[in-house]
Amino acid sequence: MSLKPMYKWAGGKAKLVPVLLEQLRRWARRHQGSTNDFGFDYVEPFLGGGAFALSLMTEPEPVVIGTAPGKGRLVALEPRFHLSDVNTDLINVWREFKCNRVALCCALQGWTESYNEAHVVDREKMYYEMRERYNAAIGSSEPDIDQAFRFIFLNKTCFNGLYRVNSKGEFNVPWNKAERISFDLENLLAVGKRLRQNDVEIKCQDWKTAVKLHLSPRQPTFIY
Repeated sequence: MSLKPMYKWAGGKAKLVPVLLEQLRRWARRHQGSTNDFGFDYVEPFLGGGAFALSLMTEPEPVVIGTAPGKGRLVALEPRFHLSDVNTDLINVWREFKCNRVALCCALQGWTESYNEAHVVDREKMYYEMRERYNAAIGSSEPDIDQAFRFIFLNKTCFNGLYRVNSKGEFNVPWNKAERISFDLENLLAVGKRLRQNDVEIKCQDWKTAVKLHLSPRQPTFIY
């Protein structure tokens, strides 16, 4: 199945994936050698929703190398993913779905049912209490499955799926007044399963560190 972002993210590039894939294919044609596969480091230091990375994890189509009629050959793209962001709570979501996808989806399903059955006053109260608990734990560097759940739930129930913090670093986006919500649990489970593979590395770090770690003249590196 085609993997999709786990949450909405302002500035997400889901609609640009076809254009980005074509740019990657052009880059691969310039750097690929004589073998029938092309291994390279894919570095994304501003992970956000990860739309492009997830599209590449869904077995990208082979690249045709060579332009002479009838003489082109198919080359399989084999990226090694190095995904990072400076947002600790965002990275916590990716790490927790990698390790605890089933527990997270069960929690989301349970809270979805409670939210959808609640009175409007109770839905609003549920949101702001959840936001308060999220802010009490925001920015922790320790793995936290509860904080990952809060992040996803708030993203679904906040205004326009925005992630915004105030001068104190607290998430301050208001409730979106949604009467009903739902999550694509099949996609969330599939993403979590794919993240467990050995070709995926997830780190919390700034972009300069991420780029510096993977710039090597000996190793083809695609930085997005």
